[in-house]
Amino acid sequence: MKKLIIYIILIFSFSPIFGQTSLSLSDAIKTGLENNFQIQIAEQQMAIAKNNNNLAQAGKYPNINLNVNSGNGIQNIDNPASFLNGTITSFGVTPNVDLQWVLFDGYKVNINKQRLEQLEMQSAGNKTLIVENTIQAIILAYYRGAIEQEKISVFQEVLKLSRDRYEYEIVKRDIGTGSKFNILQTKDAYLSDSLNLKMQLTALDNAIQNLNLTMGVEDLTTTYILTDLLEYNRNDYDANALQEKLFANNQNLKNQFLNLQLLKTETEFQQSNESFRVSMNSGVSYSLAQNYLGDMSATGKTFNYYLNFSLTYNLYDAGRTKRAIQNAMINEKIGQLNIEDQKRTLRGQLRLNVANYNHQADIIELNEARVSNAKENLEVAETRFKSGVITSFDYRNVQLSYIRAALTKLEAVYNLKTTETDILRLSGRIINE
Repeated sequence: MKKLIIYIILIFSFSPIFGQTSLSLSDAIKTGLENNFQIQIAEQQMAIAKNNNNLAQAGKYPNINLNVNSGNGIQNIDNPASFLNGTITSFGVTPNVDLQWVLFDGYKVNINKQRLEQLEMQSAGNKTLIVENTIQAIILAYYRGAIEQEKISVFQEVLKLSRDRYEYEIVKRDIGTGSKFNILQTKDAYLSDSLNLKMQLTALDNAIQNLNLTMGVEDLTTTYILTDLLEYNRNDYDANALQEKLFANNQNLKNQFLNLQLLKTETEFQQSNESFRVSMNSGVSYSLAQNYLGDMSATGKTFNYYLNFSLTYNLYDAGRTKRAIQNAMINEKIGQLNIEDQKRTLRGQLRLNVANYNHQADIIELNEARVSNAKENLEVAETRFKSGVITSFDYRNVQLSYIRAALTKLEAVYNLKTTETDILRLSGRIINE
């Protein structure tokens, strides 16, 4: 029996908690944000959008091209009516600089520049949304690990009581007042509590691996001691005040507004197609040609400069422009409806979460009273058991009641933190908090 006790003590004395590094929630979030590939991709997309946001990309400036053409040929002339007969070899080169510039196209330059600015803002909004989701995922993974870590203390405390009860029954047997039946019962409880503790250590290991996965740590087997434990501090959330912050700060809603602005810009772009277009084409060319006929040669040079303007106005396109404008306006209405739908959904989620938070806080307060009562009952039951007033079955039931109360309270605190994290994300405060 003593060997069994020593073996179990050794197993849990050198548990994975020993020798681990400490990890705070802020460090976990920092690591997760640095390692998240989706955030890195969003940053690169932001760089592209910023790089595109300029007047040249919008079409304000002209295009200037340099062209160089060569003209080489051989002619064999045998014509009595021609004053030149024989083989003529010619070599020529024609460089040309051409400028093409759209001077006016229905304000498309301003519209395109506005669209590029909106796309840059949209890419920044997408990154912010990814950051918020990443922070929330890390918070929940971290606190899941913290809860599993705290549960170990409960199982260790109960295991110690079971070990003391088991040793107490052995002493009673040695002095002739105990029974084999009681020893077997206490041994079964002791082994059961040992198994529960081992399973809880496994649950903690799984939670830490999930935390590593959420943080983007390559070695999922890395272990920590989580220092920011879950504490119950009830906050007074006002749904009406939070709703104002939701409409102003919720990133999903802000992204929807940016999308609506893009749709409005698309409508303006399609409407600009009803306007006329003025463009300019200017350039200069120079050609040099060298011709050979027998021993004779001749050189030809030509210089040309041109400056041309053109005005284009669509008189008839079978209604394609009007249909494009109508479709753009319909898409704009759809975007507005999406915003209203998003507002209603988010408002409902916020009010539901606030209501759940208050209910969960009430449950925690009841659970705290239950744990306190169960703890006191356990202390009394231990004294009464050693005095022989209650049986081992009664004492075991008190132990199990304490375990259930303690674990239920921890899970209730985690559920409260989950709801609170949702409230912070919905109201756009999760990054600041």
